[in-house]
Amino acid sequence: MLVVITSEDFHKNEISLIRQIIDSGLDFLHVRKPQASRKQMQEWLEKFDTAYRQKMMLHQHHDLAVDFNCLGVHFKEKDRKSEEAFFKEHLLELQKSGLKISTGFHDLETLREQSALYNYSFLSPVFTSISKKGYAGKSFEVLDFDENVIALGGITLETINRVKQKSFNGVAVLGAVWLTANPFNSFLKIKNAYEKSYK
Repeated sequence: MLVVITSEDFHKNEISLIRQIIDSGLDFLHVRKPQASRKQMQEWLEKFDTAYRQKMMLHQHHDLAVDFNCLGVHFKEKDRKSEEAFFKEHLLELQKSGLKISTGFHDLETLREQSALYNYSFLSPVFTSISKKGYAGKSFEVLDFDENVIALGGITLETINRVKQKSFNGVAVLGAVWLTANPFNSFLKIKNAYEKSYK
């Protein structure tokens, strides 16, 4: 599974770049815009046809995922903790509506306890993050997990093969795409490296 996470900010060429990336075979686009208002997020989603939105997992404003026929929603660790009292019930409701559900973990113990609730989970940081300064890699391995676990943190052309060796089901990239001079070309190189390792 190959995942690209959007940049936090809105960029001038972002819409066309995302269309190109999805057209080139991206599995899932995680839309992470923590500062965006619901209106901004709605206007952003309106710029894409349904075929593109069906590849998108929303990190914020989850109700828009149903309105715009998106693939699903992603819960942060903070979401899980703050909504603990009714979280599982809420999760089941979303799944019944046909949405995929993902989340992120930062330690193996919690991942082991909770990952079965989700279609897939991120585990981070596997390697030292490119986009978050001071976010040191923890060299995680998931050799004995039945659930889908995606490696996040420091994923580059050079680290993808190492991720496969650690038994992850795929990779999620952010900085290795968006913090480059040519995000689309960077994505194509990462996709090529991913396919060599995983297919």
